[in-house]
Amino acid sequence: ILASVSIATLVGENGIITKTNESKTQTEKASIQEKIQLEVIGAYAQNNGKLNYDILKNNLETNIKASVYAKNNDDNFPMITNLDGYEFQITEEGKVKSTEGMPDLEITTVAELQEFSKKVKAGDTFEGKTVALMNDIDLRGIAWDPIGTSENGFCGTFDGNNHSISNLSMSGVNDLGLFDTNQGTIQNLTMTSPSFSSVPDEINNDGRYDVGSTRCYCC
Repeated sequence: ILASVSIATLVGENGIITKTNESKTQTEKASIQEKIQLEVIGAYAQNNGKLNYDILKNNLETNIKASVYAKNNDDNFPMITNLDGYEFQITEEGKVKSTEGMPDLEITTVAELQEFSKKVKAGDTFEGKTVALMNDIDLRGIAWDPIGTSENGFCGTFDGNNHSISNLSMSGVNDLGLFDTNQGTIQNLTMTSPSFSSVPDEINNDGRYDVGSTRCYCC
């Protein structure tokens, strides 16, 4: 009987051994997530029902020997913790979720969008990384500084997640648009009611505005 069992049946994509290993991995992952969640509950209890970054970090490192770092490198939530090769994100609300498939940066507010713009201008091109818009953003009344420069363009993937950025308003003859210089991918994003006081020299099919000698991207 065993001689008639093919290699594919055992180790193929849907093979018996493959499925068994996948099931074991999911069980281990769930067990580790439960351990982390228990440390979160303990940290809540230690701080009168409010989650404290430093208390939780110490508990994770001391009690279960997990490695910990802040996702945005600022000693604040969201926190990333790794135990036995499994990585999870912990939010300020105490939610524990696997980082598998997560974007490198999530943007939910105007302030976070502005901070992202500053990072690109400072030289972080986000090459090979994904930036995800998690909410609709309204830029009404915001003096917008476009993302990137001619020297430091955006080189990653900006995923709008089918959200919109509305009421972007700018004036001048250069640097008009959400992005100054885009060398990456911008997808699933809608720009609603943008307003420019200067008429661009040319509007290209890819959504790029040519204004004088500066190429700017609205979406």
